[in-house]
Amino acid sequence: MYPELKKLYKNLCGKRYTLDGIDIHKLKIELEKLENNSGYVLLNESLSLGGMFVKRVGGYSKMKGCFTVQDSTDIKFDIKCELQPSLVEDEVPELQRKLYVEVEHANSVIKNLIGTSDDIKIGYFKKLLSLAQVGLVGEKAQPVLALESIKKLQEEILLSEGMRIKTSYMTGLGQQAILIGLITSLLFFLADCLSIEWAKPYCCAFGGTLVGTWISFGARKFNVTFEELSLFEKDMMDKSLRLIYVGIASVLVLMMFNINVIHFHIGEISTVELNRRLDLTFFMGAVCGLVESNIGIHLYERARVFVSDYK
Repeated sequence: MYPELKKLYKNLCGKRYTLDGIDIHKLKIELEKLENNSGYVLLNESLSLGGMFVKRVGGYSKMKGCFTVQDSTDIKFDIKCELQPSLVEDEVPELQRKLYVEVEHANSVIKNLIGTSDDIKIGYFKKLLSLAQVGLVGEKAQPVLALESIKKLQEEILLSEGMRIKTSYMTGLGQQAILIGLITSLLFFLADCLSIEWAKPYCCAFGGTLVGTWISFGARKFNVTFEELSLFEKDMMDKSLRLIYVGIASVLVLMMFNINVIHFHIGEISTVELNRRLDLTFFMGAVCGLVESNIGIHLYERARVFVSDYK
């Protein structure tokens, strides 16, 4: 009966013909029920559709799965979903489309979990494969159940892997910061021994940035999401490269203060104090590290203004 109802509704909306006694709004509601529910749908009210009459029934309307789902033999941790045109009456039901996208997304995260062993990934992968088959395959596919279960699986993975991955990343970032900080300290003492006074504030600013960047990570990543289990930073920048990038940016900011491109005055502290007090330059570097995600953008915008003024 469902294909006939859908065809009738399309024809009525397209004004190809009209039939007396048809409540188009009610027909649309029933069709949406059939589209948006999995498994079975109870038709709660009688509908008089011209020559057709759908009365209250105790039975249900089935949703057929439109796919075949299996483990890919070519690619590790990959689910192969193939659409079966013979099972699609007009288009793939919306819930199955949503489920397909969700399965692909979850599969990508599981495949790229940071630091997770293959044995553990296999367990997550098999659960996801089973849920995909529940919602996309067979005469009585259950996409709603599969979608809800995938959300639970994501929560399980996040609970199991989230703390470990965050701790591992933060530890690695701290280790890289200490290593680069030791190199920066050597440069500072070398500048001090050689009486290269102008270089010492820049070393302090760079060192402060390392501390600020490490603290910034803990503040920004207070809550870890499922997607971040496979990609912790959206800009995909390596930990050591991030520290060097923000450190150089802080050096440029200090340089802009020194050549009076930027001015500030807070209480008794002003731009003039930066080179006189190394603790201030270290603090300035830490602030640059705390706003690491924006410092490069601000420098870029400042450079654009400078170039446009020069022109």
